[in-house]
Amino acid sequence: ARGCLTALGLDEALFAGILGNDCYAEPKPHEAAFEAALHAAGLTLAEAHRAVLIEDSVKNARAAVALGMRSVLVTQTAERPSTPQERDEVAHHVIGRVSRAELDALNLGLY
Repeated sequence: ARGCLTALGLDEALFAGILGNDCYAEPKPHEAAFEAALHAAGLTLAEAHRAVLIEDSVKNARAAVALGMRSVLVTQTAERPSTPQERDEVAHHVIGRVSRAELDALNLGLY
């Protein structure tokens, strides 16, 4: 996860919690993975609405939204193209690629 941020030119200090697949007992989209991410950010499952998942997988975004998290779906790096209906179902916001400018434009209150 940190390598992705570096490659994108994003400072990891922008995020309260950064977890890669090696940090989970079970990978996304399992609830335990999202609970671990929330915990790393100092949040409980009841506070999931305060968290934002930036994700390129519709499956993972759907699971996060079901827990109450907000989601930003990234389409340019997606494992497979999402349909407009899927984007409407799982994404609070849709961006082409992750960049500081894209995140700033969303005004998510992340930093």
